[in-house]
Amino acid sequence: LHVAALANCKYVYGNEHEETPATYAQAMADEFRFWMRWYGKRYSDFELERGDFLNHPTIDEKIKEADVIFANNYVFGSTVNHELKVKFMNMKGRK
Repeated sequence: LHVAALANCKYVYGNEHEETPATYAQAMADEFRFWMRWYGKRYSDFELERGDFLNHPTIDEKIKEADVIFANNYVFGSTVNHELKVKFMNMKGRK
């Protein structure tokens, strides 16, 4: 939602694996839309989903189209970080 509010993006996609944060994110999205309309602010189109980023059925296509990816990998272990690096090698502009 921060990216959708602050950057002029064609499309913003968010994915959360854990149930509680994903539930809060959906509620925040509704509040976000309300307050952005209230203040007359524009924001980028966005989609929020719950699931495993590494195994999501459409993630590889989304990665290939992405210009920027932000991953909050602070709590991930080295195995997940490595799997993310492998996935991100398919970003456009990577040779």
